[in-house]
Amino acid sequence: MAAACNLTFCVVGRDARQLAAARALQNSGYTVLGAEGAGQADYILLPMPMDAEAADLARILRAARPGTLALGGRISEPVRKAAQAAGVELVDYFLRPELACLNAVPTAEGCLALLMQLRQRTIWESEFLVLGYGRIGRAVARRLQALGGQVTIAARAPEQRAAARCRHWAGR
Repeated sequence: MAAACNLTFCVVGRDARQLAAARALQNSGYTVLGAEGAGQADYILLPMPMDAEAADLARILRAARPGTLALGGRISEPVRKAAQAAGVELVDYFLRPELACLNAVPTAEGCLALLMQLRQRTIWESEFLVLGYGRIGRAVARRLQALGGQVTIAARAPEQRAAARCRHWAGR
């Protein structure tokens, strides 16, 4: 365990990501509190908000000290307003391009896991239509092709269609 640190984190939520973050912070020597500790925290780690959670998240942010830094992803407008009213600095980490890019990998792998669980046959030599060729569409298409799937891309944006066409021919 690392040396004790004088910083306190409030980790809100109990999904696997939040629990892993809390463990990593504790293992690094930080003090970690649950949602009830928002008023004592230097940093607040928010879950990916959903509309149903906005009221709870707003209540937690109102309890925080002004100047506290809160980090979350896909932050809703009610949560933004609550943070501003409480004087809490709010950072949406999903606006960071590197996170959006890296997040496509587990999203695509989750898609393939569901596909493999629900299909009656192999991906190899099966035909697939991938709708869109953004970060996630590219990641899904690459993985399907790597497993021997015959992938067709459909995208509205001309630059995505061109990128798919270039990628398709480059892989042959």
